[in-house]
Amino acid sequence: MGKPIVQRIKTLESKSAEVGAKLGKAADNLGLVTQPELFDPVLNGLKRVRGLEGLSIDSKGVLDFRNTVLASAETAGDRKAIQSIFTQAIKGGSGKSKHLLRQELFEVLGGKKKALTAITDTQSKAYQAIRQALSDVLDGKSAGYKALNKEYATLQGPIRDMKKLLKLPGETDEDLVNMSAGLLARRLTSMAPSNPQIRGILRALDQVTKTKGLTTTSVETLQDFYNILDKYYNITGKTGFQGQTKAAIDASSIKGIVAGVVKKSVGQSDAVRRKAVEDVLNEVFKAK
Repeated sequence: MGKPIVQRIKTLESKSAEVGAKLGKAADNLGLVTQPELFDPVLNGLKRVRGLEGLSIDSKGVLDFRNTVLASAETAGDRKAIQSIFTQAIKGGSGKSKHLLRQELFEVLGGKKKALTAITDTQSKAYQAIRQALSDVLDGKSAGYKALNKEYATLQGPIRDMKKLLKLPGETDEDLVNMSAGLLARRLTSMAPSNPQIRGILRALDQVTKTKGLTTTSVETLQDFYNILDKYYNITGKTGFQGQTKAAIDASSIKGIVAGVVKKSVGQSDAVRRKAVEDVLNEVFKAK
């Protein structure tokens, strides 16, 4: 059930890597970015973060957090981290260096470094604000960079949303990813509150490229098929590894399913057995 989701994610990750490589090359031609170009966008971006509206800067160019939610001794680490990134962000240099700083912030926000150290919500939003400010400045330097930057962000959005929904920590075994995606797919034909959210993310995965994907249709068809099997063919243990493994084996082919239906009706007349097979096949094709 989860295979179409996993395959679509892989396709989009491959496309995203391709666009990311082009974006990196475009960054090589951005030229220099001066401190005056960077200062106001970065500072104003930080001041738009809830809780940091009162942020100011002293005569030495140091951020003053006294009128923000990060004013106490308990948030000294946050202040230090934001100050460090701010200093790097407003420093004049090559457009390439600011592009790389954006990428570094993306890695932090993506969780690869976040897992190693505590990071508060305000600090995370401050990093995102700085990243967005750098993006806006660099977009203004090159229309080509701006177009590629937008395409990369469009690809990354649904990938990130789906991975968050799967709740899988970083790189993991593909079988586990498939199983987690399969369990998620089952909510599409249930009354689960997350049904609309899952459906929306699947549609975003399908629509994010010029060539539309068929993930939503494929997952729904497979899930309908599974539900029919559950009605006619005793698929047990819907939760847990044993039940999922058994379901995968039992549902491996229509031939096996039909054989199972016939086996269940041993001792019945040919007409009864034929009717049982016809019923299951009719519902399968009706669902498709």
